[in-house]
Amino acid sequence: MGSSLAIDMPRIDRSKIRLYIRPGFTESGKISIENPTGAVLSMRAYLGDWYYSNSDGSKEFIPPNTAAHSCANWVSFSPAEFNIGPFGREEINYTVKVPKETNGGYYAVLFFENMLAGASANFPDAVGVNLSVRFATLFYIEVRGTTERKAVLENIELKKAGPVAPLLVNADFKNTGNVDIISSGVFAVMDKKSRVAARGTFNDVYTLPGDKVKLKGIYRETLESGIYNLIITLDLSKTEYRWIPNQGTFLVKEVEFEVGADGTLANFNVAR
Repeated sequence: MGSSLAIDMPRIDRSKIRLYIRPGFTESGKISIENPTGAVLSMRAYLGDWYYSNSDGSKEFIPPNTAAHSCANWVSFSPAEFNIGPFGREEINYTVKVPKETNGGYYAVLFFENMLAGASANFPDAVGVNLSVRFATLFYIEVRGTTERKAVLENIELKKAGPVAPLLVNADFKNTGNVDIISSGVFAVMDKKSRVAARGTFNDVYTLPGDKVKLKGIYRETLESGIYNLIITLDLSKTEYRWIPNQGTFLVKEVEFEVGADGTLANFNVAR
């Protein structure tokens, strides 16, 4: 059997950039790329768009200026083509210019691509192979003073097949604001004496404005028969870059329900 192809990948210092820029203003910065090999790397850079292809944060990449909330045409950078010497480093300069009369959040991606072709002393296993190595920096641009982090829960559903079956809490989470939202959340089940009978967590969900995704929670213990209040609390202030300071935004929803003697659920009343 032949040896496997093992290549040290270039390293980038900023895989995500979130900027808060006022309408009509610009902001600039640098992205550093490091060559960890003894070979010269010939690189090219180009822009694209992205969106969440799954509620778990998976992304799909598409051509620039095609996504609904693209800011690819706001981003300029240089150089577009460059070489990085052995064990060297290159800095890419970028500028983001936000148009006037703009609000909300916008998104783009800056790709860096290197083609490793044929054989070299540094990549002996790459004989006859053209290997394209691509990595990226994601841009999240928020137009300062204009963003709204809002969401609604729709189609709240509780399921329980019997006395020992798990309690399943499902809902549709819809981003109704104008900026990306990553939601993390919990639920509590309270009895009529306001005592906590159950607690659970929801999956984190990743959305851009207008996205609708599934929110799912589970409680695996037994609930006795009786009337309960389900309280859902979702934190909307998380981002892929960091927690947003001084912007604690929460969505709270209450649902009254009854657990029958046979363990099934009935008499839902969703508090608005």
